[in-house]
Amino acid sequence: MKIQYYTAVSLDGYIADENHSLDWLFQFGEVEDTSYPDFIRDVGVLVMGSSTYEWLLRNEIYADPTAPKPWPYDLPTWIFTSRTLEKVPGADIRFANGAVEPVYREIAAAAGGKNIWIVGGGALAAQFYEAGLLDEIILTIAPVILTRGAPVFTSRIDSPPLHVAGVRTYANGLTELRLEVVRRGDEGGGMSSYTPIECSLHDQLESLATLGRACRVVYRDDSGEERETEGRLVDVFARGGAEYVRLDSGVEIRLDRLEWVDGVRFGGGEVC
Repeated sequence: MKIQYYTAVSLDGYIADENHSLDWLFQFGEVEDTSYPDFIRDVGVLVMGSSTYEWLLRNEIYADPTAPKPWPYDLPTWIFTSRTLEKVPGADIRFANGAVEPVYREIAAAAGGKNIWIVGGGALAAQFYEAGLLDEIILTIAPVILTRGAPVFTSRIDSPPLHVAGVRTYANGLTELRLEVVRRGDEGGGMSSYTPIECSLHDQLESLATLGRACRVVYRDDSGEERETEGRLVDVFARGGAEYVRLDSGVEIRLDRLEWVDGVRFGGGEVC
């Protein structure tokens, strides 16, 4: 189980503009065009602050007061608030007031071993961080500058710094940055301190933060002949028990072997 803060953010660090609008984000298309579908499959519980909850009420549930929409999540959801707020009918929504530590055990139990998603905002995510209860920050960065708005985070993190676990780009212009929280005493760990052996290709590439690097992909075509193509690595994923890579050209290839242009090669479940 991981506690993950997954959100979209502008280049200058805001998750909503000064008018609480997300129009700047919606121009980039649907969430299905990002990692969200894969991310939400591993989530067991949502937590959010009152501002995030009220945004959903205004802009999703009651956007048309004459035809309210159902709550968009079928997962238990905790709302952290010091005020009395309306509960959406039929939704598994639970309200909490105060610090996150007293209710964390209940939240974790409800997750059933799956991940906990901090939907927002930045102040609530910072509370989890200050309590030692934040594992990852996953930011979908939009190439816009807002200058004002709701900050992505309200606590300072500089020593030890966050660990960059992966970078992923999308055709719609968005970039995903996956960051791991490094707790004091764990500074000696991290991806650069070891070379993983006897693990999946996906784990090797993810752990070495190689996305975006120029590579040569060797694969077999339908006739069994060995082929190769070059490009920049955008994603690594599993499908039907096989390892696939996606290049910046958009092509997806079932992988037999991968070589960096500088000569380092991966394949067969070990560093070659």
